[in-house]
Amino acid sequence: MKPILIMIGLIGLLLAGCAVHSYLPFYGTSEWNRFYTGGDGSNTEAAVVINTSDDKKTVDAENHYLTNMLTNQGNNYVVINRTSYNINGRIFDKLDVVVNQSIQKEYHFDVTMPRAQTVRK
Repeated sequence: MKPILIMIGLIGLLLAGCAVHSYLPFYGTSEWNRFYTGGDGSNTEAAVVINTSDDKKTVDAENHYLTNMLTNQGNNYVVINRTSYNINGRIFDKLDVVVNQSIQKEYHFDVTMPRAQTVRK
């Protein structure tokens, strides 16, 4: 009986998590391709650009990107470090990730805010 209760609880948490982040696009859709542009995140020049004007959503969006890119391929991952840096006025986040408990990778995200779009007249 306990495994069933645990499973129901986990499903509830999953559904609650989806509702909280409903502003994030589904993987493989045209909205995904507009929200996440740029490269594969392997370095600054190939950073994944997160196209949102809400800086509070960027951490959720970074985790959402990694979850979709890594777990959809059958991998698990843990973010072990997150740092921000600035190059020529552009703001980047670098996430150090351990994939499948053995492979360390870096993912770079360009989180520069499109401030011109957020100014209202």
